[in-house]
Amino acid sequence: MSHQPEISRRSVLGLAAAAGVAGLALPGTAQAAVRAARQRVVVIGGGVAGVSTAWLLDGQHDVVLLESGPELGGHARSLDVTIDGRHIAVDAGAQYFGPKSHPTYWKLLTQVLHVPTVPAPMNLTVSKRGVERPVLVSPDSNRVWPLFDPLYWGALVSMAVFTDRGKQILAGNDRTTSAVDFINSLAVAQWVRDDLLFPLCGAMFGFSVPQVKEMSAFSVLAFVIRGLGDGFLAPYDYHNATDGLRAVVAALSTGLTTVTSHVNAAATGLSRQGAEYHVTDSAGRTHVADHVVFAAPPYATGPLAGQLAGTSGLVATHQRFRYVPARVAIHADPAYMPVNRQDWSGFNVLTDGPYCEPSMWYGAFRDVSVFKSWVSHRAALPANTIATYDYLHALETPDLAPAQSALAGYQGGERLWFAGAHTVDVASQDSALLSAIAIAKQIAPASANLARITA
Repeated sequence: MSHQPEISRRSVLGLAAAAGVAGLALPGTAQAAVRAARQRVVVIGGGVAGVSTAWLLDGQHDVVLLESGPELGGHARSLDVTIDGRHIAVDAGAQYFGPKSHPTYWKLLTQVLHVPTVPAPMNLTVSKRGVERPVLVSPDSNRVWPLFDPLYWGALVSMAVFTDRGKQILAGNDRTTSAVDFINSLAVAQWVRDDLLFPLCGAMFGFSVPQVKEMSAFSVLAFVIRGLGDGFLAPYDYHNATDGLRAVVAALSTGLTTVTSHVNAAATGLSRQGAEYHVTDSAGRTHVADHVVFAAPPYATGPLAGQLAGTSGLVATHQRFRYVPARVAIHADPAYMPVNRQDWSGFNVLTDGPYCEPSMWYGAFRDVSVFKSWVSHRAALPANTIATYDYLHALETPDLAPAQSALAGYQGGERLWFAGAHTVDVASQDSALLSAIAIAKQIAPASANLARITA
């Protein structure tokens, strides 16, 4: 009777480390043992990617989750607001998602976590500062009158051209064409480009027109095309979490059995000692790991990874991802809205020279006149400001896809892993989740939560 020798956790990890250093592939049985062995994982970053990674690894590995801020969630940041006696949770960062634009994230929320959601159908108004009539008010099933206003006919036809050509960009997975080249190639009037298309595209990210011209057309178009409703007059098919995206973070982080989370705990030091990593946090703790998952933005990951010897190429790859500062205000002042209330939409763009910042009006779908506005370049800040938040937004140029490919070449090497919205497709909650799933498939393929989301 043959006897199969047992492989200890330490010998498996030693074999894995030796194979990694030598650039060798492990035998199939050893690969399976590495994946099955209970290992120590430090996840750096407690945004959607980090919390999702911890949730997916729970029960399979011992996980330490480090978040630099005072709470988990990253850009999934919710604020309680009371206006005229009505209470609402306002998402101050990431907000919109839908079954078409965010299919995996939608499944997570609605079928796995059962987080309550509310429809947030998106209609659109584009205006110029100092001009009473908007450039465009979009029609939909609840607002058909713009179809019969000749003022908007040119803009509506041009939007149809923009959308039709945009579908071709996405269908062809064209990540190389720039936004400026795409828009300039459209058979539309110059005023449409200057007063409608460039400002609209910039406002979707809180960018100026010069900044959005640097972007890839694919990134600009992704959520315009993917979020389209069914039918000519259907509004964009988006939703919000009823209690804010903090409810998603809470659902992912509650009840975990092998995950320890630390907030106000930025990862400050990283070293390798043999087959182990030592991660130091800002509270002075040292966490020993067999795997390190960087679930932080590239501008934070690059310098930290650079503390390890031989990582200059990895650091340079992270420097290819570009970000732009932006400020968001939550307020109750309609100062940025069109003069006539009938022109108000869920998504309102106000252009002022090269700047084109948006305002989301919650009254379009929650019956509460709360606004979320980008205010980085506003001539005057809103009255009745409840809170302001500063962010760094990804500027997704045509170099994004090559940078993602370069980063993928480092994925899993020396048991270092990279998660986040910047690593997959275009930045969104869906791409953050997909990045976590890809890692879990490699180091925790038997995860019960992985099975729930991929079934």
